[in-house]
Amino acid sequence: MLKQKTITVESVDYLLTTIPAIKALQLQPKVMKLLGRSIAVFFESASTMQEGSTELEAQVLQRIAEVFLEDLDKIDIATLAQELIACGVTCQNMSIDTPQKFNNHFSGELVVLYKVLFEVIHFNFLEQMLKLVSNGNVQPKKEI
Repeated sequence: MLKQKTITVESVDYLLTTIPAIKALQLQPKVMKLLGRSIAVFFESASTMQEGSTELEAQVLQRIAEVFLEDLDKIDIATLAQELIACGVTCQNMSIDTPQKFNNHFSGELVVLYKVLFEVIHFNFLEQMLKLVSNGNVQPKKEI
């Protein structure tokens, strides 16, 4: 079942719709190639973080960002961003589903693009992975 949520980025509302299952499965390897090591760092660090430890949280976030940037060149981010947004983002009742619409909408607005892209990835992939892990079906690997 397709789900939707509205996000606001820089005072502009975007309607996110979940990506249809087959398309999500096709895009998942690219998303995981981009985020996989970052997610692993997150889960590895989450087991050692103590509640309220803002210094440790900052270090973890910094490491996640470093890993993300290291892996950024492993995929064609422009194509992936366009595909993810074309699959399920509308703005002011208009889809952003062609290269021309994508270019026109996000030209000079890379910060907005990255924020929308993060929300799309979070909504379609990260939330699902967190549900899978939190339900106890899959446990993050812990070294003994």
